Amino acid sequence: DGMDLSCMTYEKALNTIKSKIKTDYEGVVFTIESSDGKHKYEYTLDDFDIKFKHSFAMCKYDGFMYTRAKDGTLLRFDPSTGYTMAVSTQTKLMAESDSYIVFSPIKGEEHILYLAYTNSHCIYTYNLKTGEHKLYAGMTNRSGYADGPCEYAMFSADNELYLADTNNHVIRKISQDGIVSTVIGLAGQSGFMDGTPEEALFDKPFGVALDTDGTIYIGDSENQCVRRL
Repeated sequence: DGMDLSCMTYEKALNTIKSKIKTDYEGVVFTIESSDGKHKYEYTLDDFDIKFKHSFAMCKYDGFMYTRAKDGTLLRFDPSTGYTMAVSTQTKLMAESDSYIVFSPIKGEEHILYLAYTNSHCIYTYNLKTGEHKLYAGMTNRSGYADGPCEYAMFSADNELYLADTNNHVIRKISQDGIVSTVIGLAGQSGFMDGTPEEALFDKPFGVALDTDGTIYIGDSENQCVRRL
């Protein structure tokens, strides 16, 4: 549009272009659409912050990728184009807490996102259809260790949710009926030892994944290795 960017620094030129785009398209509503055409989302060129994103999750419900910035903004983007929009602009999802996310694998519940809030010691769900954000397990901002019904469990594929309880040095799971139990490790005891679920020791496990055969892989961070159950 006749702008001379040659004498500008890269950062100044980029900000100039962004400002021009925002001015020209202010108030314009854009649409992104899933590859199957079943889901369409509208968005504008409002600014949003995507600093300190910790994990990504693919949503089978609409075919988009999702991530959450540390300020609590949930974002969706088209993996084929990179077009991104903020999902939760009015409601911040547990701002200032780190989070690790995964979508439900249960048929009919693929629109339910689980968010493990590291700093707040709890797990929430977010419903893409309704926008509801609610406590699923743990007690917000209260660390500890207790198995039992999920609303009382505290945190420092058969459709069960597995998670690494880092500061308690154990792997936990939440059943479909909301019961929390310890899968492997000794609560509060760190170390390195292979063995049965009652014998094995971990040191700050920081990630867990399951394959199609039900084998559990655990990122044992302080022991600098991957373990298998």
